[in-house]
Amino acid sequence: MAVSRLESAVTRLARMMRQEIQVALTPSQASALGTIRNHGRSRSVISPSVSGLLLPASLRWSRASSRQGTWNVPPILPDARVCRVAVTAEAEEMIAEARRRKADWLLARMDELAGADRRALLGAVDALETLAGLR
Repeated sequence: MAVSRLESAVTRLARMMRQEIQVALTPSQASALGTIRNHGRSRSVISPSVSGLLLPASLRWSRASSRQGTWNVPPILPDARVCRVAVTAEAEEMIAEARRRKADWLLARMDELAGADRRALLGAVDALETLAGLR
């Protein structure tokens, strides 16, 4: 079935590109950093530490990423229940390098395609962007 083939191909290409970039970011970190970079500073809310509850996974991850230097997480409230997350200059460089490596890898693979296959792939870009919510 064509839908199954498309799903397999898109999933495999995404995995291959993630493996190709070889930067010090997990796929989740790269995705979150890209989102924050594209949409601006993000507000995160957590339970007060005195509640004894575990921090939400997103906040635990945010703080870990902050320690890595990929973004700043300065608390807004004194008890650190709310913070605003912003991408650091180092993360901007990592994101740019990751995107460059993915683009280079994809261009090299596209150069291996026959002319008709390359034209068909380029002709599908608008539809793929619509499916991905980019248009």
